[in-house]
Order: sequence, then C-alpha cells, then structure tokens
Amino acid sequence: MSSQAVHPEYLISQLTHTCLTVISGTGIHDAVIGMANCSGSSKQQWFQSAGLWRWGGDQNLCLFKSEEEGKLCLALCEDISEYWVFDEDMRLTLGTQALAVSGQGAQSQVIVEKMSSGLKQKWWTLSQLEASMEGHYLAGEHSLTPSLLEMCKKEIDKSAARRRSKNHRRQVQDQCQGGEDLVATSCEGEVICSEECTASPEYLINQNTLTCLTVIDSNGPDDANIELSPFTGGINQQWLVNGKQWHWMGNRSYCLLANEKKGAVRLGGLKKNVTSWNFDKSGFLKTKSKVLQASLEDPQTRVTLAAKSGGQHQKWWKLSEVRAELKVTQTTDAPYPEALVKMAEDISPGDTRWNPLHGEDGVSLFLHEEQGILTEDKEYLVNQSAHTCLTVLSGPLDSGPLDAVIGLAPYNGNSNQQWLVCEGTWRWADNHSLCLAPDFEESCLRLVSNGDVNSKWDLDKKGFFMNGSHVVGISEEDDPSRLSLQPKLGGKAQKWWTLSSLKSYVGLQLYPLPVNDIQTYRQEINRGIINSLSPLTKLLPHPRDVGHYPGSVPAAVARTNFLCVLKVGTVQQRENIRMRAPKDWQATNMYVVAGDIFIIVLPDDLPLSQARQISVKVGAHTDRLKPALPKIQNHGFKRMPILSEDFNVNPGINFFRSQYGGNLIFTYDGEESFTVTAEVQNVVESPYFILGETNEEEWERMRSLNTPFCVLESNKVVLVVPTSRATEIPDPDVLLQRYDDIMEKMEDLAGFSEGDPPPQGKQWLVDDIQITAGSAHAGFPIMFQHQFNDLTLTKTPYSWPVWHEIGHNYQQRQFWSYAYGSESTVNLFSLYIQEKIEADDRLKSQNRYKPASRAVDDGLTFESADCWQKLIFMMEIKHAFPDHGWDIFRHLNRVTRTLEQKDADSLKARRQRQYDYAYRTICKRVGSDLIRHYERWSVPISENAREEIESLGLPKAPANLSACCP
Repeated sequence: MSSQAVHPEYLISQLTHTCLTVISGTGIHDAVIGMANCSGSSKQQWFQSAGLWRWGGDQNLCLFKSEEEGKLCLALCEDISEYWVFDEDMRLTLGTQALAVSGQGAQSQVIVEKMSSGLKQKWWTLSQLEASMEGHYLAGEHSLTPSLLEMCKKEIDKSAARRRSKNHRRQVQDQCQGGEDLVATSCEGEVICSEECTASPEYLINQNTLTCLTVIDSNGPDDANIELSPFTGGINQQWLVNGKQWHWMGNRSYCLLANEKKGAVRLGGLKKNVTSWNFDKSGFLKTKSKVLQASLEDPQTRVTLAAKSGGQHQKWWKLSEVRAELKVTQTTDAPYPEALVKMAEDISPGDTRWNPLHGEDGVSLFLHEEQGILTEDKEYLVNQSAHTCLTVLSGPLDSGPLDAVIGLAPYNGNSNQQWLVCEGTWRWADNHSLCLAPDFEESCLRLVSNGDVNSKWDLDKKGFFMNGSHVVGISEEDDPSRLSLQPKLGGKAQKWWTLSSLKSYVGLQLYPLPVNDIQTYRQEINRGIINSLSPLTKLLPHPRDVGHYPGSVPAAVARTNFLCVLKVGTVQQRENIRMRAPKDWQATNMYVVAGDIFIIVLPDDLPLSQARQISVKVGAHTDRLKPALPKIQNHGFKRMPILSEDFNVNPGINFFRSQYGGNLIFTYDGEESFTVTAEVQNVVESPYFILGETNEEEWERMRSLNTPFCVLESNKVVLVVPTSRATEIPDPDVLLQRYDDIMEKMEDLAGFSEGDPPPQGKQWLVDDIQITAGSAHAGFPIMFQHQFNDLTLTKTPYSWPVWHEIGHNYQQRQFWSYAYGSESTVNLFSLYIQEKIEADDRLKSQNRYKPASRAVDDGLTFESADCWQKLIFMMEIKHAFPDHGWDIFRHLNRVTRTLEQKDADSLKARRQRQYDYAYRTICKRVGSDLIRHYERWSVPISENAREEIESLGLPKAPANLSACCP
C-alpha cells in the first residue's frame, strides 16, 4: 500500500481558499469531513492514486461518498469501486456529481451535489498552485536596475542549485535508511552516506591547555589560521565529524587537512587532498604517521603535527564524550578538570545558541538563544547609489584585523562581501569571530573581535546603516569604493539595501496594486496558501510586503516569551440576545513578527475537547479585499488582500509561522468555561493599555516598544490602532472612558437592564488602511479606514461614524430593523447619543423634517424614501408622543428579546411580518393606533395586524405627525 503514496496533496476550495480536512474522528465510522483553514497538518493531506484520494492520517482510508445523501466519509480504499476525476473545469467529479463547499465561511461543510459551474465546486491542489508560481520573477523587477536585478537573480539561481543538491541529499538519505543524521557532504564534494556522521557540532579540547581547536583569522578558509583558544561556544570552534573527516562548521564544505611534511594543519575546500583522521581511545587524533598536538613552547596557542610521544599535549577530548561520561557517572570526581566540566555543562546536547538549521534550499540558519531569531547566514549590504557591496577589500593582514580595508566593490558572491547578521552585529563570513565596527578617529570601518562595545549596527526602514548618530556613506564621488562615517544628511549615497531584501523584492508583490491586475491578485492568494502549507523547516516560499503595510518590526527588537492566562468560555451569549453579539476574543501584549516561527505551549494534560475551543489569531485586520469590491474598483489594492491568520492549537507544544505578522489574539468558541495558562514563545512585546490597570509609569515604558499596531482596552471596547498614533495620546484613560460612555448609552437605548443584561464580550474597533466597504463598517471587528477616522483622537468616540457603526451591531436586524431600513434604524442610536452628549438633533440642524413631510404629501412612499426620510418616519412617532419618547424604541428592542424562539424565527421569514410586528408593538406602547401614519407613508400593514390593534379600541393618531417635530 505504501508504494502508492508519493507526496501529500491538498485540496483547496477556490471559493473559500480553505482546505478539505478531516475535522474530527480517525476512522470509517466517526470521521467528520469539512473545510478548515489550511495548516499543513496530516488531517488535510491526501495522496492521489488512480482516482483514489487516500487520507494522510491513514492511507488505508480514502475519500468516499456516503450512502447518506450528499455526505462525505472515509472508507477502506480496497472496498471502493467509484473513482474521482479531476476535470478540466477543476471540479472533482464522481459520475454526474461533484465535490462542493456549502457556504463561503472558512469552516464550511463539504458536500457532493449535481455538477454546476460555480466556484463552490472548483478546487486547486497545492501542486497546481506551486506550478503556477514556477519560473516567474514577479511584479516590481521593472524598477530595479539591470545590475541589481542580475545580482538578485544570481542569488536566486544559487538557491535553486542548492535545492537540487538538497534533492540529491534526500535520495542518499533514502539509501542510507537511517535518516538525515547519516547523510553528509564529503570534502571531495560528494553527498555521502556515513553511519559515523555526527548530527551535532563537536569541540576538540587539548588535554594539556584545556583550550579548543579554533579557526582564527583568515582571508578565506584556504589560508585560515588554526590555533587554540579558550572555549567560547562559537561556530569557529565547532566541527562536524563525518566518518574520518572533520568539517568546519563555519563552512561545512571545508575540512581539517594535514600537511605531514610541514607538520601543519589547515582548512581545505572541495576536491582537495582530504585527510583521514583517526581519533583513538587514548585521545590521540592521528593521520597516517603523525598526531595533532599543542605546542609546549610559547605561544601555546599553536597546533602542529608531530610523531607520537604520548604527552598530554598530544591528547584531546571530544566534548560529546566528556558530556556522555559526566551524564553516566553523575559524580564530582569525574576524571576531568573543573573547567572542562563547566564547558560540557555550558553546551548541552540540544544547545541552540549556534545550532545550524538548514532550510529547503540548504542555506544555513541560526537560532539565537537570546532572541530566537532565525537569520540567514550570508547577507550582503548594497549601496543604493553605487549599487556595489560592502566588501573587505584587503586583509586582515598578519598584524591583525584592524588592518583590514573595508569599502565597496561590485557584487561577486564571494565570502569577502558576505556577512552574518546577529543581534545587530555584522560578523564577517570569512571569519565569524570578526565583526564590522566603526573607527571614529579615522572615520572609517574596521574589523574587530566579537563583543566590541561599538559593533552594534542598525539598518533603519529608510535604509540608513547607523552606529549611534553616524551613518555609513560614500566618502568621495571620484572614488565610489571609499566609505566613511558621516552625519545623517540623506541621499542615496548614505542609503543601503540588504541583498536578501532585494531578492525578496524580486519575488515579492509590492503595493499599491492596480485593480485590473487580476492575475497578480490570484497569485497573491496562491502565495498565501502555499506559505500556509509549507513545512516550518523550510524558508518561507513567498515573503510578504509587510513593510508597506501593516508594518515591519526591526530585526534588533528582542523576541521574548510570555505566560498568558486564557479565560476560555467566559463570554457566554444567551440565545435571545437578538443582535450581533461580540465574539469571544482575548487581547494580549504580544506581537508576532512576519515570517517568524512562534510557539504556543498548552498543558499536556489539557483535554483535547478544551484545546479545540481555543484558536490563535495573528492580526486583527480581518477584512479580505477582492477585485470586485467597489472600494477596490475605485482605488486598487492599497495593501495585501489578506492580513489576518488563524491557527488551531492542541495540548502540548504547537509551532506556527505567520506570514503577515500582527497582534496575537486568543479566540474562543465553545460551551465549556475553564481557565488555562499558555506559554507563548518567540514574540515581541507590544503596547497594551488597559483602562484602570495600566498606570502612567507603565504606559511611559510602553511608548518605546516598536511594533506597527498595539491594543487599547476599556471595560467595553478594544481598539487596535497604529502604535505611532497610540503612543502620542496624552491621556488614554480619557479616550477609553469616552468609548465606554458611548457603549453605555448604546445599551440603554437597546433596552438592556440588570434583569436583561447586555451582551458579554467587548466590541473591537480596528484601524486599517483599506477596508471592504465605506469609510467604516460594522461587524466583528468593526473596521475603520484610517484616512477618515482616527480612533486615537479624543474627539473620535463622540462622533457620528462611531455611533453609527457600533449602532449597526445593536440593531435587531431581521426581526424588524431591516424592514424599516438598515441605514435608517441604525441612526436611532446615533440620534439618541447625539442628543445626550451634544443636546442636538442632526435631522433638525440639517432641516430635514419639514422637507420630508412635504415630499410625502407630494407622493413619496416609504419604499422609495432614502435612509434619512425613513429615519424621519420613525422619529415623527417619537416626537408625537413625548411622554414616551425614546422609550418607544427601548421598549421595542426589549420586547423583541422576550419572543419565543419559534415566534422570532417566524418574524425572520417574512418582511411583512416585521412591518406588522413593529406596528403592533409601538401602538400598544404609545396607546394609540398609528395606522393613519403608516398609510400616509405607504408602509404596508396586513389586515390581521390592523384588526388586532383596532380590536383594542385605541384612539387613532393623526395621519400627519410632522407638526410635533422640531
């Protein structure tokens, strides 16, 4: 059976852009199949084989149409006789039927139905999406110069070659039948299978000096100086033992070589005369006729080859063996010096301080313990004016690294212009123990040993490469290779790109994007799907343009870990709330950096049913932009179509990667209430102001935190706003108190009381650069376009747009509000709040009452009226009965929540019932029959409703109520 399973495939709906998933269950009888956000888990993996779609969770089981009408299930593949066909219209068909999603939501059901032409029956496979991306240098390359474009493409071609090498490595791994640890690259350049290949870095310690074999200064690995130095744990002291070859971890294609005639050791590259070393039980590292030794004469840092004499200076320890024996003995009288024991304890077996990981293209990545940042090990710094690279032009010479001459040179792809960026330090690729530093006296750049206090650099968003207040720039126009430290003046001579950013630029869709570029839009959607399904061990296939929006986090910002108490299920909405209830979202002070792998750790013993109530959302900007939207038709795409991602969690450790980055939010969905503590790793701290909890001192500290967006939270609302704006707020307490004031007035008119409490949960308001409709729109979250509404201004809560959009969420929509005008009845809330705060009435100040009344007299009907005129129909009733006033609508909202479920469902079915319901309720409340008013405005009322109110004997109100209006 296993021979039929080659590579996993994913089925992705073209309508919902989600993946066909076994939602729950593991077998024939209990599997529930539906749609879920693409995550790459085995539950979404399918293996296509001769019309069968084998499930990744158990390849003995295949996708099958159930005997129950339209339903999917799993069945034993050997029992299936009907086969799926992927037709040219991208439908997955079974005879005359096709696989389809039943709705547009991310978690829609999936069914089998009669074939049609709609998107709901159309699918992609991941391999199809990946194929659509092959070989394309994407939008944006036209704005690069030919030299820069060629530079980028050479680096991309190198990546492709490394991928081909990686594929060969996989073939060797299959032959080894022992996994990745048994595969290595020989110094002859061959990918080989070696049972002696170590998976972790090794250190070689001389038993006399207790110092480590180290690659010191070099112009390149071919002439590296190999000496002894105190243990640091750095990569220049690490070796990968591959059989009898010792590879240097600074560059695995170079090995430790012996020149027995000269009694010396050096590094050698591919296809050089390779040395076979033999490490015997006595601790001698031997070649054919000699052993490696430490010099007994000063300087004792020298290592040479000599005939075996048996002294301690010729004996060595491998740190792995020391660690293994210490683990076995667990005693303080182990036969090792105290310094060596400390060395073994400092570098534990799983140490990640300089632990190389390898992406799909073979590029080394380094996971730094302090920040948990993955950094590509070879970076270039390209001047934006000269289009040449920061290069070590000569040296370091024998007199030391300070003699190195650093300037600009054309791109060559060699190690003399490659750098390893680590926590703001730029380490030279030729010698990782040296890093770039300023020489302020000579106003130039130098190489110095790692750890120099002045060796921290910052490459800011505008491209200035800075150390303190100085920037690096071209010093003379007539010699564009010379660099100097300069005051920050601007201009391209002082600005830089990294080559990785240029490579990303070549393969990155930049914004704004014209609306007519539908093909690019589709590619953007496909990139997102491919990214979400790419294993975390691979580099992100398609980095996103977060620098444009929502914004990037500087690389130097420290990643950190947090403990977060999750209050799951505390927001329980009753069935009769009859409005758009807030969702159960929990804000945090955490921000996920785009492209970063972050970790959520839940208790191992947390029941799976409880874990499934928890989801993780990265980014509150949930509006998904599509070409057909009027906003996009008029303005094109100002940002990426999708910015928010959702991840499901399980008990234990969960690894995720966000391609867009954003504020980390926990979301809950389920009936059970419980509290659990989660650990979140490798995120950055973001400003998070909580009304009544965050004091001035804490807020002052938060102002310096550097994330694009932050959170402000009150008792009733949560704001997600640009950090740059939020940190300028003089007094966030006043702002949030105003939002709470609006919410309390909203709840008052909605008729909530102590016995009839308002919905649990908070309304979320999110600032965005472009949204799906209008300058703002309701929903959850409520979205506001920044150009029109700045949520951080103290006056904003006391403004009509906020009242209007929040009011939409409080409307009793399909029960009566929509029948009387969605954009009309919402403004009952706006007018009420305006009256309470400003003692004003917008309809009166804009002189709308009397013209509307005249229009009705001239034949205007309710159906043909605009939203303001329909609002006046309702407000005429309010003004005609001042003893009741706003309580008319307060009562209507309250009574609607008391309806039996069957009665509420009946209202939703027919608009006429909604007209009748509001008519009956209002008439009974004011004690008058309003039928003449309704007839004047041509609002249809059924005979049954007329007769019911008439039977009550209520006096009939006048037809024209406009005389009561202000």
